[in-house]
Amino acid sequence: MDAMSWFRHILARYAAGRENRAAAISAAATSPATTSGGSGGGGGHPHVQAIRYLVVREACDAAFAALARNDIAQAQRLADHARCLDPAHPDVIRARALIALQNNQPLFAVDLLERDNSSLASMRLLLQLARLQAGRREAAHLDLHAWSRLESCPPQARQLLAWLELQSADTHAARAALQRNLRHQLDPAGIQMLWLIDRQTGLRDTARQFAAIMAHRLSHHEPTRAFERLMGLGDLVPTVVPVEMIDQLAAELLDQPDVIASLVAAQKCRMQSQRVELLRRALARIVDDLPRSLDAVVALAELSLLADDVDDARRWARRGLRADPYHAKLALILDQTERRAGLALSPKPRQSESFPGASAALGSSALGSGTLGSGSSSDEARPALRRVADRYPDYRDVRAALDRHTAGEAA
Repeated sequence: MDAMSWFRHILARYAAGRENRAAAISAAATSPATTSGGSGGGGGHPHVQAIRYLVVREACDAAFAALARNDIAQAQRLADHARCLDPAHPDVIRARALIALQNNQPLFAVDLLERDNSSLASMRLLLQLARLQAGRREAAHLDLHAWSRLESCPPQARQLLAWLELQSADTHAARAALQRNLRHQLDPAGIQMLWLIDRQTGLRDTARQFAAIMAHRLSHHEPTRAFERLMGLGDLVPTVVPVEMIDQLAAELLDQPDVIASLVAAQKCRMQSQRVELLRRALARIVDDLPRSLDAVVALAELSLLADDVDDARRWARRGLRADPYHAKLALILDQTERRAGLALSPKPRQSESFPGASAALGSSALGSGTLGSGSSSDEARPALRRVADRYPDYRDVRAALDRHTAGEAA
């Protein structure tokens, strides 16, 4: 298939996929200026120029897809077709350079990219990779160093510069390059590299800070989550919640309290321990300032259960039940705290029978504290559940929880 046959073939594909432009494409494809052949035929016709540009893009995209499949021969044919139409197009140069690198011809790739006049960041970055493969490390390092000081420098270039600095054992220069990325945007790969550098060099505090950023601000980024799992960062983060993040979330929740229930529901569907901790701390700051503080108390009790903080969940459930003794969800949460503590279904002997004088020795405050050793904690959920069940007999989950208590007593 010659260049113009390929030209018409791509035009047909383009027209089939974009019906609204089909008439213009058909007119351009059958124009005498287009069919005159070669890369120079009909060059001044506006339709021909536009369609030729689209054809080059289509051919180069197909070449990149062929490279991804490691089909070098097909990629070369496609790049040659595109080159016949527009040899100076950046995608044509990029495709030819990538093919040269795949064919272990880095010097040819360097020559192509150094003659490119597009000023595209992707082309400049590819040039540095070609220089490194060609053994021109110093040229790549100098260009990357100068480029990294510009605000327009992409994060990948600074990451590559940091990698080169690490190869030279200059961790200070590597950190400086990566931290420049953070002035403009969150850089997931750069933050991962900074964490690794700080762990390796013993900077534990800053390593924890970067771990917190990954957990809280990049939890949506799947490669970062995979990195966290690989490095076992889960245990490092819950105690490291930046104060500014807590303040910001607290202010947002105070301004939009209706989203609190949705945020809690999202964590129930797909829990992320770091976000649960952030929500707990932010809500605890504003619970007394919210117009419906009881809803926030319920949310805090639920979040505490998600975090497996039984004592805190019990504390919030008690507080909520003091405000509304007939709150079904809080009664059930209180029941869950007892079951998780192993109390509700394990009846204890009464202290007055088994340990005479124990009440006087421990004091009323100890018995009312709800600790694991006090028998009183196991008595809290049952009356709360009974109150709710008596008022709302149709609440089956409350009745089932109350029946478990009754069965436990009978045993």
